[in-house]
Amino acid sequence: MLLTFLILSIALVYGVLTILKTQIERESKQQDRPTAAVSIPDCNQAAAPVTADEEQQQADDSAAAPAATLPTPAAAQTELVQPLPAMPEGLNAKSPGMEALAVLEQFLNAKTLDERRPIIETKTPDAEIAASCLAGPLPPARNVVIDAQESNPVEGVVDYFYNVDFELAGNKLNLQTVLVRTRGSSPPKVVVDPFLDLYGGRLAAYAASPQEKGAHFQVIIYPLPSCNDPKIRDRGKKLTLKLMARYNAKEIALAYFAKASKIGEMLVDGSYELSYGTPKACTVMLRWNTEEDKEYPYLEAIDIKALDWNP
Repeated sequence: MLLTFLILSIALVYGVLTILKTQIERESKQQDRPTAAVSIPDCNQAAAPVTADEEQQQADDSAAAPAATLPTPAAAQTELVQPLPAMPEGLNAKSPGMEALAVLEQFLNAKTLDERRPIIETKTPDAEIAASCLAGPLPPARNVVIDAQESNPVEGVVDYFYNVDFELAGNKLNLQTVLVRTRGSSPPKVVVDPFLDLYGGRLAAYAASPQEKGAHFQVIIYPLPSCNDPKIRDRGKKLTLKLMARYNAKEIALAYFAKASKIGEMLVDGSYELSYGTPKACTVMLRWNTEEDKEYPYLEAIDIKALDWNP
């Protein structure tokens, strides 16, 4: 047993020595390898002069060395500007509303009937127009503002209703509505029949005293659900139409009609663009009722012929 122990001990010591020897030899070989020297320039030491031959050699070396390849710059992006589409021949760049306003201003500033004839639309006889307010200058106008625009696609008509304030003496204003109409591609024109009825005084003259015949007028109507004149017989069965030149102006006249009448049915129906307390440009047929009370005749609204101002 002792012999065996000695043999194992010797073998163990021999193995350990062998491993240590191998490790020492590896470290010795690594230390013997040459280390690349790093040259650190001395800032305090002057640079060695370069001879002419060395300069020529450096130039030759530079020429022979391949140039560094630089990235190719991206091509500049040119912004594409789309040209505006050309205006079709025969079309004006102005909007229809601007053209209508320009015609209205021309109408208001005209001094004679001859200046107005090319820009008006009417069914009034020429002799009557020649004797009307259209034959001369109109009072100065201010606050010319569009109030409404209505279209009739079937007839190709567009109506522009303008509020116009005429300046009178004493800083008073005459509030009027003036209609400018376009038909298809034709130039706009001023529809002067309503203007003659309202500003021109035709309605006021008819409403001033009883007339034998009925008449049509183009006015702004304002329906009221009652009749407040105590002198009218059976006023509890009647309603009222204010006849105005403009919705916010004093009425030119009051016309009455029975609840059980065509106009009364139109108000009840609700499909005729008519309602109480709402102004509407209409063509109204009027007459003087002298039968119910001969001592107190009144202006009666017989029918609303059109819900517009077609001449």
